[in-house]
Amino acid sequence: MTKLQDQLVQWMLDRQNRYAYSQGPTRLDPEAKKMTDCSALVRYAYLQVAGIEVGTWTGNQQDRGRIVVGLDVQTAAEAERLLQKGDLVFFDWDGINVGYFDHVEMYIGNGQTIGHGGPGNGPTI
Repeated sequence: MTKLQDQLVQWMLDRQNRYAYSQGPTRLDPEAKKMTDCSALVRYAYLQVAGIEVGTWTGNQQDRGRIVVGLDVQTAAEAERLLQKGDLVFFDWDGINVGYFDHVEMYIGNGQTIGHGGPGNGPTI
C-alpha cells in the first residue's frame, strides 16, 4: 500500500461519527458545516488528502472512476482480493438500477468499508 492510501483511510477513521447526515448544499464542506452525505464525504477526503476531485455525487464519481471489481467476480473473497485501501465501493441500495449506484463508501482493508449512510452521525465502518 502507498502512503497516500494509508492517509486516505486514516483521514476517514479520524472522522468517525463526526458529521450529521444531509443531502443539502452544505454537504460539500463537512468540516465547516458538520454535515455531509456519502458522496460528499469521500469527495472531501480525496480533496483534502490527495488534491483529487472525484466528483460531487455518487453517479459523477462512478463516471470518473475505473471499474476494478465488477459483475464478472464470482465471490466476495475474490472481489476483496482485488480491492485496495482507498478504493471507492459503490452500492445499489434501492435496487432500482437506473444506471447509477446510490451509495458510495471507501474500502479500508480487512473486508471493511467506511462511509456515511445516514441518518445519524458518520462516517461509520
